[in-house]
Amino acid sequence: MTTTGTGQQSASASDPTSDGRTFQDPKKYLLPNDKQEKERLAKQHPATRVTGIDIDSITPAITPVPSNCTFQSNIDAQDGPWSFTPDTKFDFVHFRMILSCFTQPTQVFRSVYENLAPGGYVEIQDLCVEIHSPDGSASGTSFEKIVDLFNQGSLKSGISMTKSKNYKKWLQEIGFVDVEERLAEPGLPTTGWHENERDREIGEMGSVSIQTFIRKGMPAYLRAAGLDEAGLQELTEKAVAELKSGEVRAYYPFYVVYGRKPLD
Repeated sequence: MTTTGTGQQSASASDPTSDGRTFQDPKKYLLPNDKQEKERLAKQHPATRVTGIDIDSITPAITPVPSNCTFQSNIDAQDGPWSFTPDTKFDFVHFRMILSCFTQPTQVFRSVYENLAPGGYVEIQDLCVEIHSPDGSASGTSFEKIVDLFNQGSLKSGISMTKSKNYKKWLQEIGFVDVEERLAEPGLPTTGWHENERDREIGEMGSVSIQTFIRKGMPAYLRAAGLDEAGLQELTEKAVAELKSGEVRAYYPFYVVYGRKPLD
């Protein structure tokens, strides 16, 4: 079996810097692409041959790189050709957390279809940046408002942060069969509110990440949504304070979607 995982992130001295973080072209990758982001790479499945691709030259924080794993840089999964040899066909293509990637995700999934072997699978694991609150505690909060404005700003950059809701439909339209969509429960908690210990720990860690992203990753898109500096600072502080208080019991939906290329 050959597998490939794909993300869209890069780092170079020329990347634009905003609020202390560096970014790729926002029309290709919305989130930061600096050292903090690259350290999230990991390794799995030693019995397979894995090809990781990216749009720029990055080295994963794995020492040594597993012998079954290779990385190819300068491959633009959306706008450029997939520069593999003609006889290279993948058995499994895996995407994870690509919500901030691709202005034309269906174009990417068509390339996946073309580069899969008959019977091969594609799997996408991704967030949907919508606030769901079991008890309604997020309703009317600054956190709800800042996420809504962030979504408005990211759309102006050509990227929908809620596109994971469409993955199943898109795969079916492209020609994949046996397409399944599953929603992880309870999604990604935004604070440590959950009664289940594991999900509570995930929420506590996720809250720290979300707070950091509100301060360092969102500002450019909040400005694009029309916030001035004073409004941005005020809303940021209120949203972060709400998350720190633990009073907001909310989560982001997490989608797992997979499908198979027909055998003929």
